[in-house]
Amino acid sequence: MTSEVFRLYGNCIPVRGARRSLLCDLQKSQAHFIPNGLFGILTELAERTVEEIKTVFDRECDDIIDEYFDFLIREDYGFFTNEPWKFPPVQLDWDLPGAVTNAIIDTDRNSDHDYDAILDQLDDLGCQALQIRCHDQLSTDEVRRLVKTTGRRQLRHLDLILAYTTDLDLQWLGKLCMDHQWVSRVLVHSSPFDDTKQLVPLSVYVVFQKARFNPADCGQVEIGYFAVNIAHFSEAQSFNTCLNRKISITPSGDIKNCPSMLRSLGNVKTTPLADAIKHPSLVRLGSITKDQIEVCRDCEFRYICTDCRAHTRDYRNPYAKPRGCGYDPYTAAWQKASEC
Repeated sequence: MTSEVFRLYGNCIPVRGARRSLLCDLQKSQAHFIPNGLFGILTELAERTVEEIKTVFDRECDDIIDEYFDFLIREDYGFFTNEPWKFPPVQLDWDLPGAVTNAIIDTDRNSDHDYDAILDQLDDLGCQALQIRCHDQLSTDEVRRLVKTTGRRQLRHLDLILAYTTDLDLQWLGKLCMDHQWVSRVLVHSSPFDDTKQLVPLSVYVVFQKARFNPADCGQVEIGYFAVNIAHFSEAQSFNTCLNRKISITPSGDIKNCPSMLRSLGNVKTTPLADAIKHPSLVRLGSITKDQIEVCRDCEFRYICTDCRAHTRDYRNPYAKPRGCGYDPYTAAWQKASEC
């Protein structure tokens, strides 16, 4: 092994932070904290053997270096080889055939959306994931008609947020999801109780919550929201993972790239979605990466975190840190975002 160098598996990529680094396994959807010293060994000294690396440190860190490589082998992050040129790094270019990947449609008692027209446009744009957020109560017949309208399209995921009624019980929602198996999650807000159930065998979660759904609650940054996968990680290299190829429609029909944004890109009744997605502000915000955002660019979580440009610490600065993030990469400590 003395002539071999260590190679991380292509799906295992280290990310340096200000105080510590993160080793992301994009195949297993796992991440492991590592010291910044190990990050340097895996990047700056990647072409050197273990003995050569020890020499760089004047052999003062031999035991630590051995521990590093024991850890990497034990956790199956890589291997030793004397032919490292045969294992180039994974290319992190990102693209999808659709002009829109995700969409949100908000509705309330005053909405008069033409769902067929909107969904036809989203279908033409290649949208595969849709969230419909109902702020006011709908009857079960109205919910079923709404879900049925989303059928016969290329949608792979439909996320429903519904206002509670006594008819929206688990049995009725289970039958709805069984009949329309592109429904991937249901949240029932303003419920008299809190509960979470998984519909078997659909693997669909139905969540009842007492709190009323509040769109302003978006933008929270928490470990539970992190996405350790190749699609999210690669998109984060060149785009904003919250706004890139995303579009939303407010209850009144205004088109926005995020429901919490102030700027309207037109109204869906008069502006084609294909024209709205070309708006300069949508294109610009969708291209802001974590490597450009203050504080985030020094964070080890930046490529697995979903950024928010609607709620920032300084609304005048498009590169300000998200307001909903309570993590400090300089101390590696979490606290409530409101206390930061």
